[in-house]
Amino acid sequence: MDVSPRLRDDWLIYVDGNEKMQRKHSPLWQRIREAREKALSILKPSRSHLEHGLELHRASLVVDAFGFAPYSMTANMVETLNRVHDTGAASVELNEKQLELRITEQARDAEAREQYATAWRESGVTGTMQTCGGESSVASLMAHFSRFFLVWDRLPEVVFKATAAPDVGRAKSEGRYCQFVSLNGVPGLSECGTSPKCLDILDVMHRLGCRMIHLTYNRRNLIGDGCIERENRGLSDFGREVLKQMNELGILADTPHTGKQTTLDAARLSCAPIAASHTSCRALCDHDRGKSDEEMKAIADTGGFIGICAIPPFLGEAGTIQTMLDHIDYAVNRVGMDHVAIGTDVGFVTPYPETPKLKPFAPEITASDPNWRPEHRVHLPGIFDECHRGSLAWTNWSLFTVGLVQRGYSDDKIQKIIGKNVLRVLANIAAAAKQGRQATHSTQ
Repeated sequence: MDVSPRLRDDWLIYVDGNEKMQRKHSPLWQRIREAREKALSILKPSRSHLEHGLELHRASLVVDAFGFAPYSMTANMVETLNRVHDTGAASVELNEKQLELRITEQARDAEAREQYATAWRESGVTGTMQTCGGESSVASLMAHFSRFFLVWDRLPEVVFKATAAPDVGRAKSEGRYCQFVSLNGVPGLSECGTSPKCLDILDVMHRLGCRMIHLTYNRRNLIGDGCIERENRGLSDFGREVLKQMNELGILADTPHTGKQTTLDAARLSCAPIAASHTSCRALCDHDRGKSDEEMKAIADTGGFIGICAIPPFLGEAGTIQTMLDHIDYAVNRVGMDHVAIGTDVGFVTPYPETPKLKPFAPEITASDPNWRPEHRVHLPGIFDECHRGSLAWTNWSLFTVGLVQRGYSDDKIQKIIGKNVLRVLANIAAAAKQGRQATHSTQ
């Protein structure tokens, strides 16, 4: 690899002088650096490819079509969790408390805030489609929702809630970051069923800033079948009403966890672009979470996009940054450059501090998770190492761009994949909804 040590050090650690010496050996920087070293050892870019890719990434509007905000973890957070542990709290309570702290602590603690801002800066990502909840009760959703609103309210100089495509350009010009609200499913289905109240909830979600919602999450719901259901039934009558409402509001219908026939039905019936924000090409890895050529073409025909994820089991068991690039190549060859994006489905996770030690409790997700079957292999030990601390780590986003440079994509085409395609779809969704409202008003 024709990359000088000085260039490598200058890029791998983006700080200067004494600050650089103090931080280069911290757990946070070690994790970032180790992940970059792993990606570089796989890509083996020439000096010109690396320099060009990094500069292009810095100059571009980079949008993760489905990415998570960086998660913080400080000694104070560990001490808080240990105190909760000592009260006899159950594992489910401890997991919920840990999730809350990892999302919100940067709004209160200077060290957590620095970790959060550092991960954003090192990724070079300008905006993300951030999942803020899912197919749960409305009360549960709002509790989770509020965590992100806390961060946006307390850290406006760092990150803000985006609601329209131009917000990303504004964030870039102001040296900030932004997040669009996304949901892993329509909330309130268990409470409201197929009543009009459920459609009313979509209105509320849109007013709160939601711009993308999954139709299903793996399993069957009142809208349609998820991707792991074996019967492969399509969009229900109620699902058609939900899709129509989403079109009218300007909410992107997302299908990464949606079954094949439901996806095809949604593509056929939607009056606006749809997406599969974080998926893979099933022709390359036969996993239920991947999309077939037929599904990808149907989504592209709506004007939507296919977001390639950074999850090893969905890319192939030994999935690395090269495997992800293979899936991007395949999708581009099948549906065209204007319909491919990157939706990592991961975020940077700050390592636990060495002291104090976190007292053990059960993991949040276990092998009995009803949303997955054993053959999906998503709960095997170490299965996510590659996307948490390896070549697919979220802070390696700039190396995704370098990899595309290596594969011969032009700058314009790369910028489409790393952000412009998502922004175009968001703009078109909003425009279609506005035209629909104007047309309705003109006939009244």
